[in-house]
Amino acid sequence: MSAKPLYGSRASVAVTLDSLADDVIADSTEYDNTTDLALTKIIEVNATGSNAAEAGSLIVYARESLITATAETDENLTRIGSIILNGTTAVRGVVRYDSPAPFFKLAFKQVSSSGYALGGSGNSAFILSENIQDV
Repeated sequence: MSAKPLYGSRASVAVTLDSLADDVIADSTEYDNTTDLALTKIIEVNATGSNAAEAGSLIVYARESLITATAETDENLTRIGSIILNGTTAVRGVVRYDSPAPFFKLAFKQVSSSGYALGGSGNSAFILSENIQDV
């Protein structure tokens, strides 16, 4: 017997990122990891800035909870990673959320280099689960 990764299906994250304003947080719907039992969540983010001079980032957080509908406040979010923006050029980044909480939401915060929002289109996120299988 040996352990190998077992990946779930890639799914869209239910969150509105288009035109996300600077220093604003957008939350996804809540995920229930008590049924999925994922050891890791892999998150792919596609983002575009709204201005050619944009050099900020889109930060990905987890809003964690032990029971449903009781997620953390903004001050206590768990940082997962960030996607560096490149003006209005579309960028893609992948971040890993290891040991996800029983319940969580993904929280996305636009941190602009000069007060810009994200672009009006082309911004999205996807998620998949990673587990271990015994083969």
